[in-house]
Order: sequence, then C-alpha cells, then structure tokens
Amino acid sequence: MKTEKQKMHKNYDIIFRALKLLRANSLDQTFENIAFTIGMKESQLKEVFCSWANVDSLGEKSLFNLSNIEKILQHRMVDLEDSLKKETSNNFPKAKFVDIEKFISLPENVKDKTKLKINWGWLESPFGPACIMATEKGICGISFAADCGKEMARDDLMARWPHAEFVNEIAQLEKWTASIFSSSCDTKSIPLHLIGTSFQIEVWNTLCWIPFGKISTYSEIAKKINRPSALRAVGSAVGANPVSWLIPCHRALRKSGGLGGYHWGLPLKHAMLTYESIKAD
Repeated sequence: MKTEKQKMHKNYDIIFRALKLLRANSLDQTFENIAFTIGMKESQLKEVFCSWANVDSLGEKSLFNLSNIEKILQHRMVDLEDSLKKETSNNFPKAKFVDIEKFISLPENVKDKTKLKINWGWLESPFGPACIMATEKGICGISFAADCGKEMARDDLMARWPHAEFVNEIAQLEKWTASIFSSSCDTKSIPLHLIGTSFQIEVWNTLCWIPFGKISTYSEIAKKINRPSALRAVGSAVGANPVSWLIPCHRALRKSGGLGGYHWGLPLKHAMLTYESIKAD
C-alpha cells in the first residue's frame, strides 16, 4: 500500500507533466488530449488535479492556461489600493526583520554573539519537496527542489543567513509546518523572520497584499511603493524573496501577462498559479 508521501509525490509528478504539456502547446491542449499523452483517462487526470488541490470537481477553465492569459488578467488582477483599503492591518503582523545592510556592517565579534540557531528540514508539499527553515522567531526560509534539486534549494537558503548555526531538525518546526500548505490557505498567522534590505522588505510587504487566487504585475508593485521606474529592481527584490509561497511572489506577473521569472523555476510558478486558480474557482 502506498503511503501518503508516495501518493503526493506521484500526484505532483503527474501535475508537472500535464502543465508542461499545457505550456508547450497551450492553444490546443485540453484535459482529454493531455491525459491521452500522459497515458491516462481524462477522468483519472481530473481526479488527480482534484486530489492535488483538495477540491471536489473542476472544469478546464480552472487550469491556468497561458493561451487565455488576457481573460485571466481581467478576472484575477487585484487592485492593490483596493486591497489595502479592505484590510484593517498590515499583512505582515507577525514578521520580524533583519536589515542585511546593517548586519553586514557589524564587527565580526558582534556577529558571533548574535549567532542564530536555524532549524531546517524537508516537507512534502503540493509542489514537490520543500525545504523549510525557521528561527525561534518564525519561518525564515522556504524553497522548492522540484526544478533545481534538493542541494541547491537548501544551500540557497543557508547562504542568506551569515554566521547562523543550522540544525537539521524538522520536528522543531511542527508548530508552523502544519499550516504552511493547509487546505484552508490561511497562512497569515504564521510568524516570519526575514533578512533583506529595506527596499526588498518593502517589496515583500507589498506582495502580501495580493490575495490568494489573485495576481498583480511588477509594474503595479513598483507604482505601489512609489518607484514606478524601478521595474528591474522590483523584479530582483521579488526574485530574492526568502519565504516562497507564504510571501506570494508567484502572484507577480509581467504586464503583458507573461509569467516573468521565478527563483525556483517557472514550472513551480505555473503550478502554484494553477493550484490557486483551481481552489479559487
């Protein structure tokens, strides 16, 4: 009998193959011919998507189909100003920040005295293996290995915290990990501990105003932080997000509707957008 972990691995492997076919020939692909190419019945493929997103049913419109990007932009684009008005408080209520520029300038002996202990480990997620890291203050890193491999995904996060002591102990994170990929999609209660420049943190804060199932653009984010001409800098800050998924950098697209970039690979970004599209419909 297959374990839940094995079932999840099989599910996201099929999902990634299906979405790859959709990206390669998005104008002609339907559930029926995608299923045929993979070697499944249409009903079986739909069952896999439903199980993956924890929904009862779905139609073809639920897929984040890039050939239909104009309609997707029209129906899922969020007005950041309106989103701000609807919220009574900042979406970063429990975040603690470390200004990397100030940290780097500290004397070495001071850095040693402020050494952090970071627990880390691997979780199976709807998007493949996820590396989770946390200090005693909150989640400080989430990366995904499906596209780049486990070693690169782990080392990338570790490199962001100079002088930290890393302990491979996922059990220490259980009070938070159960909520990260919960079916309720309520992640605002999870505390974060972020390291970045003041500009990066401003961009990450703005990303958190994009609701689940909605999208925005790099240019809208730049306007929101009063840096309309800083598209390249905004894009770099979005890409440097250390806590993928919880800070939803995958919801930022190009103004043209192109996926843009994604630090952990465009297949992951497409999968996340599809997952949210299915659950939001």
